[in-house]
Amino acid sequence: MAVLKLGPFGGMWPLRSARALPDNVAVAATNVRTDGTGTLHGVKALHAVKTVAAGTRSVFRIPGTPSDPSTGFFMEFTDPDTDVVRTPIVNDGFRRLYWCSPSTGLRYNTETRILAGTTHYDLGVPAPATTITAQPVAGTGAIVNGKNTGRPVTRSYMVTFVNIFGEEGQPSNPVEVNGFNDQTYLLGSFPAAPTGVNSAPIAKWRVYRTITASSGATTFFKVVDINYVNPVGFTYQDTSLDSSLITQIESVNWAAPPAMDGIVAMPNGIIAGWKGNTVYFSENYRPHAWPAEYAVTVQYPIVGLGVYGSTLVVCTTGFPATISGVKSNTMSLNETRIPMPCLSRRSIVSMPEGVYFATTEGLVLVSANGPAVITKDLIGRDRWNTVYTPSAICAAVYEGGYFAIQRGQSLRGFMLRMPEDGAVVHLDPALTGDIDVVQDVWSGRPLLINGTTVYEYGRPASPDVECTWRSKEFQSPQPFNLGAFQVFYDESVSPIGGGAPVRFRVWAYLLGNTGETVRTLVFDQDYTRSGSTRRLPSGFVSDIWQFEIVARVPVHGVVVASSVTELRNG
Repeated sequence: MAVLKLGPFGGMWPLRSARALPDNVAVAATNVRTDGTGTLHGVKALHAVKTVAAGTRSVFRIPGTPSDPSTGFFMEFTDPDTDVVRTPIVNDGFRRLYWCSPSTGLRYNTETRILAGTTHYDLGVPAPATTITAQPVAGTGAIVNGKNTGRPVTRSYMVTFVNIFGEEGQPSNPVEVNGFNDQTYLLGSFPAAPTGVNSAPIAKWRVYRTITASSGATTFFKVVDINYVNPVGFTYQDTSLDSSLITQIESVNWAAPPAMDGIVAMPNGIIAGWKGNTVYFSENYRPHAWPAEYAVTVQYPIVGLGVYGSTLVVCTTGFPATISGVKSNTMSLNETRIPMPCLSRRSIVSMPEGVYFATTEGLVLVSANGPAVITKDLIGRDRWNTVYTPSAICAAVYEGGYFAIQRGQSLRGFMLRMPEDGAVVHLDPALTGDIDVVQDVWSGRPLLINGTTVYEYGRPASPDVECTWRSKEFQSPQPFNLGAFQVFYDESVSPIGGGAPVRFRVWAYLLGNTGETVRTLVFDQDYTRSGSTRRLPSGFVSDIWQFEIVARVPVHGVVVASSVTELRNG
């Protein structure tokens, strides 16, 4: 071990002992940015973007400039388990947003109303509580010798409410009437809009009537939309011929959503939600309509949901499950028989390759290959539960990795890149008190909520923070002395805080007074000129060496050798 080179610099492999690691893997790496460059440099400093009300635990940004989290309007929520999804409706001119939490249930509003501070609506369109009346108008239709000569028919009429957003609810009970096919029918007793509810205002009545086909099948077809007015004394005369009615009713089962704890958006205009051990699905591109028969029940209580592709991952207190499909009415359930209880709803993160969540065994990835514990060979079960505290994890996506902050723990956070390079680094956001994490969908970066301030993590224009990287313990067959070293770093960058660019530390295992070997700090000094040769202490030998770099500028590599000559020839 005459010449030792450190770099490129990777993250940690916590399961391995300090002497069993690959040369570029760290024993400790704090605030190190593992971006694939191999250079040792810090993560970006936090950037304060918004002051929020005390007690805010979750936010959703309506963007000004989408890529800049310091712009736009922030919706603020006191329930940390608040999910927000944007409208799945194509070209929605209202720009509706939907949100749900265990404490509020499912709500929605338009961007314009949110920005104006106008109260939300509860999702769903109520069904009329009363039935309309219908009767043929005497003297209408073809009459010969005082008698109607048309075809005798039995019709049923019913009506739905349509709100100001064009959302239609379930129909009223039908009313049946006998007459002739060419008669005019007088409709009355139109239902009044419901009171005492927080639904969007009713804009129209939509009237349907039955047509019986030659096969005998009877179907309701739309007759007319009528602008909603005071229903007292209001009547409508139906003169439509059967041949003019072409639109069949769709909303027979379009119930308002049940009470739910959370929601996620799926492809093909579907919103999925859950309560207890039941998953509910909205009608495709009809987020106000939640047919009861679309519900799917899993075996264990649901903690949260994630999505990849057209697959919904159901994280539970027992077995995880997947539900797949592109139509709400044809979803297919697949339950595993592997106990992987989700320990934190906020640990659930959806990425293109699958859905991650924290369980007792480690961090799980549910993908097309099924569920797998991806940290079992990286962190290990015991360390995962004692150091990483899975029940305290709040996570998001950052640079394609799993970004986690732990509330109320001594380890403030970590970043995990899987499955590509298996590197984990620890994070210290330099904030006091508890931190909540949400994903800013517009910029793709995490937002950290600390007290009354929202911070952007990873802002490109922010400076790097100081980072610390400690090497493995290098062991040689024979004891020797390391005599000199060089550090190569980017001299064009000003050191963080105005101090020295690099602090370099060296440990060696030396024979103690009682005859045992003791890990001893033998060098701890600043390094101030890239590539310059510095000497290390002499007068002892060791067979185990370890190094630490505190980097305030990007560091490209370190070379350590037994002598200056070997260093120059190395």
